[in-house]
Amino acid sequence: MENLVRGIPLYFLIPIAAILTALVSFVVIKALREGREITFWPPKIGPRSSSGAGPNGKSDVSARNPEVSEPSKINWHNHGSIFWIGYDLRETLAAILNYDSREAMLRCLGQVNHHAKSLGFDSLTDHQSMLFYAHDPSAPTTWGYSETITARVSRIMIEVEQSTEKALTTKKRKEWADQIREIGHLIDKLAKESSRA
Repeated sequence: MENLVRGIPLYFLIPIAAILTALVSFVVIKALREGREITFWPPKIGPRSSSGAGPNGKSDVSARNPEVSEPSKINWHNHGSIFWIGYDLRETLAAILNYDSREAMLRCLGQVNHHAKSLGFDSLTDHQSMLFYAHDPSAPTTWGYSETITARVSRIMIEVEQSTEKALTTKKRKEWADQIREIGHLIDKLAKESSRA
C-alpha cells in the first residue's frame, strides 16, 4: 500500500520538495551575495544595495578609504565566536543594567574579551575600524582612536575590578553600558561591510 499525502504519493512529493528547497536556497544565497535585504515574512527580496557597491554589487572599500583596504585580520569564518560575542555583549549589558554584582559583570566582560581575541579584534584599532566605514553617518563618534576592541573591553574590566560595590553607581553603569553598545555597533558594522566585500 502506498503512502499518500492528501491523495498524492510520497514518491512524487519528495523530489518536488527537494527541488523547491534547492531553488529557494539558491535564490536566497544569490540575493545575499548581491547585498540585497531579505525578509521572510512577508517574503520579499529588496533591491541591490547602492551605497559603496562596485560594479559586481561588492563593496569598494579601498576606493572609499585608501588607508584601509579591509579588516582582513578578522576571522569572520569563526561562526561560533561571532555568535558568542553577540550573546556575551547582550549578557554584559544585562549584567550592567540589571545591577548584577561585580563578579557577574567581570565574568561577562571576560567572555566578550575571549571571543573578541579569537576573532582577531585584538589587532584592529578603532581608528582603522572608523576609517573602514567612515561613510556611515550613524557611526559612533566617541572612539578612542588607538585602542583595539579587546583593549576597550579590558579597560572596562579594570574599571569594574577596581570599583567597590558601592562605587557601581547608576551613572557609571550607564557609561559602561554605552561603551558596550558602541562595541556591539562597531562589530555589527564591520560584519555588514565584510559581507559586502
